[in-house]
Order: sequence, then structure tokens, then C-alpha cells
Amino acid sequence: MSQNLVLVTGGTGYIASFTILQLLQQGYNVRTSIRSLAKEEKLRSSFEGLVGKEVVEKNLDVFAADLSSDANWEQNFKGVDYVLHLASPFPLAEPENPDDLIIPAREGTLRILKASAKEPSVKQVVITSSFGSIGYGHGNSRTEPFTEKDWTQVDGEGVSTYIKSKTLAEKAAWDFVNENKPHFHLTVIAPAGIFGPVLPNSTANSSSIDIIKAILFGAFKDGVPIYAFPIVDVRDVAKIHIASIENPKAYNERFLLCGTKVYNLLDVAASLKKSVPESFHENFPTKELDGSKAPVKKVDTKKVIEAFDWTPVATEDESLAASAKSVLEASS
Repeated sequence: MSQNLVLVTGGTGYIASFTILQLLQQGYNVRTSIRSLAKEEKLRSSFEGLVGKEVVEKNLDVFAADLSSDANWEQNFKGVDYVLHLASPFPLAEPENPDDLIIPAREGTLRILKASAKEPSVKQVVITSSFGSIGYGHGNSRTEPFTEKDWTQVDGEGVSTYIKSKTLAEKAAWDFVNENKPHFHLTVIAPAGIFGPVLPNSTANSSSIDIIKAILFGAFKDGVPIYAFPIVDVRDVAKIHIASIENPKAYNERFLLCGTKVYNLLDVAASLKKSVPESFHENFPTKELDGSKAPVKKVDTKKVIEAFDWTPVATEDESLAASAKSVLEASS
């Protein structure tokens, strides 16, 4: 059982909820940021039912901070051993002004790296990037599988503002490390579409869960956007972030984290049909909206499998079914 102190950004996020849970289960001390302390009580209670009130009171510290501001960050890095930077906005709709998404993602990442560089106790920073920083903007002619060596072409066709924000934020992180040579190791985890269960009574927000809701309750009944992505379970995303800690194979490396099967949103709907009551089937989409056909994407995940001896906790269909189950339980 570890007594190291891990700072987790964005404690109310989907990935963060499972990461904090697993850290507490493994005996880590956790310090997490949330934008408003008004959510602290609900955040704590969501973990108390899973690891016990005593563990939460002893090992979980919550502070208020926003990635768009320097306020309250530096003092909360004191004594931190490891930083897991998970927070980043992911809207389903395109923002009117791309900078409203790009600047917070990039500047927030740099803010965390600069604070880490000022605190001698920080040994490693693990950042959540995205398959969005790897596999987009390459056109339809790409036939080789995507790997960690690839970068999204931000000016390419079909690159959303979110994908651009994740790409530019990750590049800014590597530029910072290469230029400043900080004392800590950097690790980047790049998951694809993140699905799976939601913790009971969780405060977590997730655009992937919003996609499940949209399919189940008819928001996509007239058609789904053209979009394709591999899938990974949220429990595995949390697990690999934590497994990166003190793992020399993860030092100054980036890892693509997902299964090798690529789903479009109609595939997601078809998968969900197998796991939800028939009464929901009439809400399901049967076509994609007009637009350019999404290029077929292949991925090579040997690197993350070898570095972490990773076996997924669930198949893609099982992860999607778990998402649907959580959504339906929460709505009943």
C-alpha cells in the first residue's frame, strides 16, 4: 500500500472518478482539484460508499482551482509526489470561438507543468491526451495502423476544435519538457472513446456518456454525426494512468490506449441494441447525417500492451453495455 501523495486535476471528471477510486483502494493519498467547493460534499460521498468514510476523510484532500487561472495551484503542489493531469473540456458541440477550447486546454496543461517544475518533490507528471492527438487529419489514403509515432494534422479535413485542442496541448507539453528539462518524468496516455460504467452517485461529467444518452433517448433518432473511433474502458484508462507511476517503461513516453476495433456511432447503437430493453430500440438511429465519409482507422496498441502487460477489463461491447446500464439505472 502506497503512502505517496498524488495530485489529480479535475476531480469531478469521468476518468478522474475511477482514478481517484483506484488510488484510494491502493492506499495512495490523493489531492484533487475541482472548480467549486460546492461539489466537494457530493464528491466525497461518492467515494465513501465504495472505500469507506474513514479512508476518504484520511486520504482525500479537495481544493478549488481552475485551469484558466494561476490562483490556488502552486500551494497545492507542496509535497506532491506524482501529478495526474486529467482535466480537459470535451464538448459535444463545436464552440463558436475555437480559442474558447484550445487556449484553456493548452494553457491549463502548461500551468500544471510549470507548477510541477517549481515543486522539487514531484517525480512524474502523467497527462491524459487523446487518440484525437494521433489519428485525425490524415485524409482517406492512410492505410497503415496509427501508433504513438503519429500526430494529428490539425489543419487536415474533419479535425474538430476538440481534437485540435488535445493535439496542441500535448505538443505544448512535450515542447515544455524538451526546452526546460524539468526534474520530473513526463508520461502521456492517449485513450480513444472512453466508455464503461459510471460510479454510483458520481459527480462525473462525460461526453461519451452523453452519446449513450443521446442514442438511448432519441436525440440521434434522425441520424448520427459521421464520426469513428476505437474504444477503451474507463476502468482501464484509470488503471494505466496509475500503472505509469514509478514505471521506467513509461518515463518520457506516450501511449495509445484502446482496442483495435473501430466503431462509428451506428456501430455503437447496434452494440447497445443487444444490451438494452426493446422499448428503447425505437429511439435508435438508423443512418448517418450527410457529410464526408469518415476514413477507416486502424490502430496498433502493442506498445501499451507490452509496457503494462495490459489485458482489457472488458470487451468494447461490454464497456458500451456497462455505460448503458449506468445511464438507465440513473434515470430510473
